[in-house]
Amino acid sequence: MAEHSSRPVTTAAALRALAQPLRLRIFYALAAHPMATSTLLANELDQKVPLVSYHLAQLNRYGLIEEAPNHGGDGRERWWKVVEGGLRLSAKDLAAEPGAEVAAKTLGQVVVARHIEILEKHMQSDGTHGADGQEHSFNSDMTLRLSPGQLDSLHAEFTALLDRYAKEQAAPGEGERFVVIVHGIPYQP
Repeated sequence: MAEHSSRPVTTAAALRALAQPLRLRIFYALAAHPMATSTLLANELDQKVPLVSYHLAQLNRYGLIEEAPNHGGDGRERWWKVVEGGLRLSAKDLAAEPGAEVAAKTLGQVVVARHIEILEKHMQSDGTHGADGQEHSFNSDMTLRLSPGQLDSLHAEFTALLDRYAKEQAAPGEGERFVVIVHGIPYQP
């Protein structure tokens, strides 16, 4: 789901809050910045500032984002950032709260729909992201026969690799933003 090292989100209410499609887009857009204002995110997502502000307040209410220190400016706008370490879902923790498993499934469906939307938009793009972005984009999949332990190890290795790249990101203006989407799911022909 989102960024870097884990801080499991275990409340059904937080999962339901994140499962709202525009709110999920706002969360992902915020995660792509060290910090941002509602105005910056509204412009990026082609949405109205009050609507983005409302959704940011909801994400904050459920502990998914937090207010960031004022980043210069005149102090009239609030700066937001994703909670330290981003978030990951813990199936074990979710099982402990009634309704959390259903909320996690709903969020999973919204996330997959967003992944499909991102991929379709990329496939339909006309090269407006520049030659570097198009030339270095990739799609890859592989069907493997793995034990549950091997799948857990593969997931841990992918996570460690993504965490390393997240820490070593190019500075703003020095690279293009890429989304890396990884799923390890049972194969159903």
